[in-house]
Amino acid sequence: MKIKAIDALKKGEVLCLQGIYLIADGSISAGDIYIAQRNTGPHLLTAKEVTKTDCGTVDIVHPVDFPAYSFNGSDCIKVREATWEEISNNVVTFI
Repeated sequence: MKIKAIDALKKGEVLCLQGIYLIADGSISAGDIYIAQRNTGPHLLTAKEVTKTDCGTVDIVHPVDFPAYSFNGSDCIKVREATWEEISNNVVTFI
């Protein structure tokens, strides 16, 4: 079974993607870096626009990067580069 990057990040794990160590970092807004994963491998993208539901939850995330497509909010998670302390104190998942 292939490990899904989003699941690892939601569990609080550090994700190593293309040599960059990433950790989850709150709610996505325009300009944020995020991981998106649906049927293909994980994509590291920048949010151009984020549409929200009437309840305020993330509905669709539209990327700056072309030719990447828009993802459902449930397929995305905001990330930032992990500190050395976070890397040494958490499980690291390599993708």
